[in-house]
Amino acid sequence: MNTLIWAVVYAGVGILAVRHHSRFDGRFSPVSVAVFSILFYVVTVPVELVLRGDSVIGFTGFQLPEATGTTVVVLAVVSLACLALAFQLVAGPGAQLPTVGSLEGARAASRAALLVSVLAVLLIAALYRSNVVAATDYLANVAQTTSGGSVGYFVLNRWAYLSYGVFAFLALATSKRKWRQLPLLVPLLAWSIYSNDKDPLLVAGLALTGWGFRELVAQPFARWRGLVLGALVLLPVVGISAAAYGTSRAGEEVTRATLDEYLYDGLFTNIDPAGPSGVLAVELQRPEGVGSFDPTIAGAFLWLPSFLRPVDAVEDLGVGFAKSYWPNWEPGFGYGYSPVAEGYQADGALGVVIVFTGLGIVLGFARRKLVPSQSRRPPSTVAIGTASYFVVIGYLSFVVMRGSVATMVSTATLCVVLVALIWTASRVSLRLSRSA
Repeated sequence: MNTLIWAVVYAGVGILAVRHHSRFDGRFSPVSVAVFSILFYVVTVPVELVLRGDSVIGFTGFQLPEATGTTVVVLAVVSLACLALAFQLVAGPGAQLPTVGSLEGARAASRAALLVSVLAVLLIAALYRSNVVAATDYLANVAQTTSGGSVGYFVLNRWAYLSYGVFAFLALATSKRKWRQLPLLVPLLAWSIYSNDKDPLLVAGLALTGWGFRELVAQPFARWRGLVLGALVLLPVVGISAAAYGTSRAGEEVTRATLDEYLYDGLFTNIDPAGPSGVLAVELQRPEGVGSFDPTIAGAFLWLPSFLRPVDAVEDLGVGFAKSYWPNWEPGFGYGYSPVAEGYQADGALGVVIVFTGLGIVLGFARRKLVPSQSRRPPSTVAIGTASYFVVIGYLSFVVMRGSVATMVSTATLCVVLVALIWTASRVSLRLSRSA
């Protein structure tokens, strides 16, 4: 019962955080995405286990006793509170999100995003054809993204679908006939299905927010009932969609019977949240704070070439966990680590505070740079900043809950470089169009 009480507390904190930030970010912000991500990856499994009277986390086989599940939900509340407060302190009161900019600026921004995406696709086609072929098989696709020589493919692939998502967002946000722009999302959906990768599907969903961009920005949340109702609808929709996607990816036919099986055996305990929840189940039943932040600090520099790293590389915590608990482990396989578990194993509840305060600082800093309160930037740069805030930062805010801090840092670095590339391309495109 304590688990359910703390889940209600989490809902209350989430409502307060989203309503507060919606005053200057509208109905969509990194905080609102993080609220849902923590809810999905951390809170759902302990709550579902209590409601089912069970303690086994689905296919993982890990045991999550109710007392430990209560601790997990308490840490979810702490995580969200620290993230939201740090975001507010760094982002400040914040300027209202601007409109997409002048028509000229939005067009230049859209061309630039599409150019970066097409360039990435061309480089993948020229240099990584074998990776594209391997992507049709789920196991091969997972393994080849971590094998030697595939780092370039991994980076270009992410750049391709994120920059295309920025392009699709701008197209939807600036079009008067939005229905005609919906087919632009098809390449993201097709690549997600072909490559057995949910991330392009997530990016398509974020790009779709361009449909209601003006309403999302202009209208803050006035009532808590809408937030609760939205979460209650969105959670099962995302859960069932993930179950259907996983069934299809496994080569099985998606039928009513297969989905009923998920519901009977436990929905959230058998889809994406099961992995991070399994990690939490193990870490939270060990003595509190038996580790250190040394692996986290070292992992923050893993994206740098070895000769530039200020500290020696150590094994990623997610990899180490997978080796210990995944039979016949191979690179690319595991359960999906948890930043909550990473903070807890380093320094208990204080470690969780440190990790999520750091995450809030990163997201708040991103807002200050992408959406400055006073800006003399060209209209195209304003449009790119706004679109990147919705798509790129929205993406980062969601996926951070299913990996280690090292993964977050490398993903954030890729996002920074990508936005810089699109900015540069937009300025070049605008100059060329003016000189023509």
